[in-house]
Amino acid sequence: MIKKTILHLTHTNVLKDIRIIKELNALSQKKEYKLIAFGINLKDDLFKNVKENLISKETRVSIFEQFDLNNIFFPKIIKNIIKVFNLNILFIIKGFYINPDLIHCHDVVVLPSAYVLKIVSKCKIIYDAHELEAYRGGQDFFSSFLQISVERILWSKVDGFITVSNSIKEWYQRKLGKKPSIVILNTPKIFNPKKQPNKNYLKELFKIPKNNKVFIYLGAFVEGRSIKNIIEAFKEVETSNHVIFIGYGKLEKLIRKNALIHQNIHYHPPLNFKDILSISSSADYGLCLIEPSSLSDYYSLPNKLFEYIFSNLKIIGSNCPEIKLLINKYSLGVTSGFSKKEIINSIKKILVNKEYIKKDFEQLTWNYQEKILKDFYERITTQK
Repeated sequence: MIKKTILHLTHTNVLKDIRIIKELNALSQKKEYKLIAFGINLKDDLFKNVKENLISKETRVSIFEQFDLNNIFFPKIIKNIIKVFNLNILFIIKGFYINPDLIHCHDVVVLPSAYVLKIVSKCKIIYDAHELEAYRGGQDFFSSFLQISVERILWSKVDGFITVSNSIKEWYQRKLGKKPSIVILNTPKIFNPKKQPNKNYLKELFKIPKNNKVFIYLGAFVEGRSIKNIIEAFKEVETSNHVIFIGYGKLEKLIRKNALIHQNIHYHPPLNFKDILSISSSADYGLCLIEPSSLSDYYSLPNKLFEYIFSNLKIIGSNCPEIKLLINKYSLGVTSGFSKKEIINSIKKILVNKEYIKKDFEQLTWNYQEKILKDFYERITTQK
């Protein structure tokens, strides 16, 4: 059997990017594919909760060093352009010798190199946008303009499109044109499903009375996640309600400071990927208050939302359309605004909400998502 060579390109560290790892491992089950992945070594280590290599042995991975511009006094935007240009040239050179049958391109940064390799190898391209690329939070106008320009120019060269929510998929189809497309949700892969988690882990760790309620926040400690207002809300609710922030980021000092002062506010360091569901399932409620600070955030379906679902937690989620739709469809909890007052009201509401959480999550499982992915690959690789 002649195997099809599949080349995955990303501007992140393949060995630590959980979404890419799950996709590669799903595709490695198909014996007709030869999988190769190119990524870069991130100096700031954005994936601290991944401590080991989770990629299947069937995938050949190459991690390249970033182009170091720290000692060169250029404006940040110029440095970023140089890094992106260098990365694409590197991937073109390395990819030239592989002669792939299909390139799976993760995010817009590496789309130019995928296009050049398509010309050389006459291969196909799957473009996998992990969010609404040009309209992510924290970007300046020029960066957004460059990204949407690249997408517009190269959209017609893409053979298949993957993204993370229906709203983002519809936005791309509406703005750039129809394209064979699927949504792959950021649902967790469950490790050791037979292993019983310690349901009292968090209460025992922080000496929380058994009859108290535990809310958790999982993820990055950054602006746009309502962290400051969550802290303010838990200063005013009854102290029998505790919030535990699990993760890392710029707001860690603020969280630690408040944890020293208030007995119902706690800090927990980031978790290993394999431990997330086990530890989070020892809480009662999950907080997913993504603010609509960008169009990408507004249309998002964060992986933390699914981690709460598969930890059997009730959820307080933001009233952004995709999050609200999921919470209402599966009776997962309540939606909320982002002010301190709205968060307090949502806490009170969910504490008295005895509605049963539906258990039919089959379509949200990773097993279901990887089947969608493998079927899509079959469709793209066999189409003329």
